[in-house]
Amino acid sequence: QGEGICRSYVYEQAGVYQVSVTVTDPASTAQVASQVVTVAAFSGTERYVAANGNDADPGTEALPWRTFDFAMAQLRQALAGSPFVAVPYRVRFRRGDAFTTATGCNFGTGAVGKVIIGAYGLEVAKPLITCTGTVPLFTASIQPVDFAFVDLDLRGTYDVLNGIGHA
Repeated sequence: QGEGICRSYVYEQAGVYQVSVTVTDPASTAQVASQVVTVAAFSGTERYVAANGNDADPGTEALPWRTFDFAMAQLRQALAGSPFVAVPYRVRFRRGDAFTTATGCNFGTGAVGKVIIGAYGLEVAKPLITCTGTVPLFTASIQPVDFAFVDLDLRGTYDVLNGIGHA
């Protein structure tokens, strides 16, 4: 248990990593803790979105989709008819690209599952996803289980993650 800023890091590649954390108290006394972690390769459905992609393509890294709306429609379709996505599903937006939507993405009441919406590529800038409409960028009617939004710049007029637990 702790207070203050919560930090996280996502490892893009499977492997064994040395992880360290330094904690400094108000008296400027620092303590360091380290641990070795093993990161497994992602196993599940993975789709890619890039500003120069094409929604008629298969959504692979080599042939990415183009739009936020199409990618989220595909994700909603994968979630449909099941209380959860048994196989993890990841949608990755290319770093340095910008995406817009007027309608956002409403996952409805069945949106529970192992879903990651994140970034890929070598650019430093996070993908920018902006909702230009008068709705939240992401909405869920019930609390999703194991939904993660990673390394994205999310913007909109309203709370971008309405009804979706986030820190």
